Amino acid sequence: DSAIVTYTTNTSEPTAVQFRPAGTAEDWVTAEGPPGQVYSMVLDPRYPATELPPGVAAASGGCQGSVNYTNPACFYTSPEIHSVTLSDLKPDTRYEYTCGTSDRTFSFKTPPAVGGTQSIKLAVVGDLGQTHNSSATLDLMEAALVAGDVDLVLHAGDLSYADGNGYRWDAYGRLGEKFWAAVPTAHVGGNHEISNGGENWMGYSLRYPNEHAKSGSDSFLWYSFEAGPVHFILLCSYADTGNLSIQSQWLREDLAKIYRKKTPWVIGMWHTPWYTSNHHHPMSEGATMRAGM
Repeated sequence: DSAIVTYTTNTSEPTAVQFRPAGTAEDWVTAEGPPGQVYSMVLDPRYPATELPPGVAAASGGCQGSVNYTNPACFYTSPEIHSVTLSDLKPDTRYEYTCGTSDRTFSFKTPPAVGGTQSIKLAVVGDLGQTHNSSATLDLMEAALVAGDVDLVLHAGDLSYADGNGYRWDAYGRLGEKFWAAVPTAHVGGNHEISNGGENWMGYSLRYPNEHAKSGSDSFLWYSFEAGPVHFILLCSYADTGNLSIQSQWLREDLAKIYRKKTPWVIGMWHTPWYTSNHHHPMSEGATMRAGM
């Protein structure tokens, strides 16, 4: 019955999204959000000047080789990041919306009603990044969406592969804007959102918020929601997963609330697989989480 829309602006402006059922003459509903947020970071020193915007690179030569807090070329400052919650949405309904002062119109369709008889069609993706393969994957998912074969996307983490380069978060958003703006998506964070290049969840948490509090979670790192015949549980591989941890305590409470007559399916998602034949990321990576949960 709700969804979060996140968008960025290059100027400071109020946070608001206008929306209404698509193809109708109904009045636009304005949903307002908190003021936009801006963050900065020192770029990871392994990125050459070619990774920076042309003007910055030409003026400074980049900051490759050392993290230099006295070199302005080493600073990344994000655009203003706005998030708005759209409430009272009807299931299985297409909505059109505009963001902020922009006149561009997007649309998305809400998932099937919880507990109904309608099935749900899922697309699952992870480790997407920004390569030719990434574009091909987005094209295939968009084709499935247009064909009516996707109601909801589950993203298992490792989104932009920014790895300490904030400009890559911006590029990732531009790369997939057409698709992500058109389909509800649930994310969990991966190792590239926390450990690589000093990310530490900053870019991820501001750009990809979720409604974790609705499921009784005190952290954006783990949460649950329901759509169609499914109760979805999303966990964090990179936080304490021991038996006495806050995450495990929440998980036990969430599992106890599931009403299987309404949601006979329970689907869990987290980044580090408990069972895998991948030699680059062996089963040892998920062993602690698997044992604790």
